[in-house]
Amino acid sequence: MVGSAWFWLALGGLVAVGALRPALRGPLTLAVSLALVASWDWRALAVLVPAWALLVAFGPRLAAGGPTGRRLTYAFVAALVALLLGFKLTFEGSSVAAPLGLSYFVFKLLHYTIEVARGRFAPAPPAALARWLCLFPVFVAGPIERWDSFRDGHTERLSRDDLEFGLTRIVHGLVAKFVVAEMVGTRLMALVPFATLDASLPAIPTWRLWAALFGVGVYVYFDFSGYSSMGLGAARLLGWRLAENFDRPWLSTNVGEWWRRWHISLSGWCRDYVYLPVLGLTRRPIVSGYASMLIMASWHHLSVNWLLWGLYHGSCLGIFQLWQQLKRRKKWRRTPGLAERIALRIVTAMVIVASYAFTTTNALGPVVGLEALCALVGLRFR
Repeated sequence: MVGSAWFWLALGGLVAVGALRPALRGPLTLAVSLALVASWDWRALAVLVPAWALLVAFGPRLAAGGPTGRRLTYAFVAALVALLLGFKLTFEGSSVAAPLGLSYFVFKLLHYTIEVARGRFAPAPPAALARWLCLFPVFVAGPIERWDSFRDGHTERLSRDDLEFGLTRIVHGLVAKFVVAEMVGTRLMALVPFATLDASLPAIPTWRLWAALFGVGVYVYFDFSGYSSMGLGAARLLGWRLAENFDRPWLSTNVGEWWRRWHISLSGWCRDYVYLPVLGLTRRPIVSGYASMLIMASWHHLSVNWLLWGLYHGSCLGIFQLWQQLKRRKKWRRTPGLAERIALRIVTAMVIVASYAFTTTNALGPVVGLEALCALVGLRFR
């Protein structure tokens, strides 16, 4: 929503008010966030406000624990999961999109519900909880900020360092989004007509398909990280120091490192609420990896192509884990040299780029996605 003049007018106005009357910044930020989210998609507030009201009303009972607290926790978690799945099943493949920011705020609500029930923190004050859920700079593109991190990262007065950081990150985000993603990524993507790939794939050379999918990687990273950078910068100008969501993932030397650097808030959420619980139940890291990647895939889109994307990444993580186990058994502890690190980065990037064969063909179906993946290694079936 950074293309809207209202976004920047609201941000500038709130920064000015915060400098003159710091006590008004919090209440006005909430009011402006509610107004902007309503103007972007009123359905988001129609879902979010009742969920907020229920958590405010029943938060103390969740925190109290006991049989009633456990039953409420199970009910809230089940309702939130059903809500997300219901909307995704309803709108998947439809021309009508699900409510704006649905996946983000449902995962935030799940985190809050679980951690309050665990006693990790006390129920939040109603206004602060509402601000956390709908803070407009990060409502659409995240990160999936944890409540305790959001609470502890608040500052009453804007310092010179905050101002410099905020403005710098906004500029970096604008360049990433509107220069690199739009001017470089889209041109590389245009090398292949992805919308008609089912018909054109046999005639597309392998190198051209690789180049176009690399363009997808460039576009997705600089578009998404650009939005995140602008969101972090804007939030800092409003008095909140939020967690980083990306840490130069394309420099990763293996897929495990990639997922620690890419969409860090989502990866961390899946680690804490999917990977570790499944690992505790099964004692099988590979099963936990598959579960995490399938949840991550469903978070994006509940479609066969995205589920295949999840299975692909789960398999890559499983192979990496088996390799790590072999290295530990054989006591291979040699530190890779510069040339080897460069080669590992190239291989890791190619593994990630290949997964876009599924996501770029989501509208065409899983068969086309599998054909595109096979075409990357020279396997052609028509």
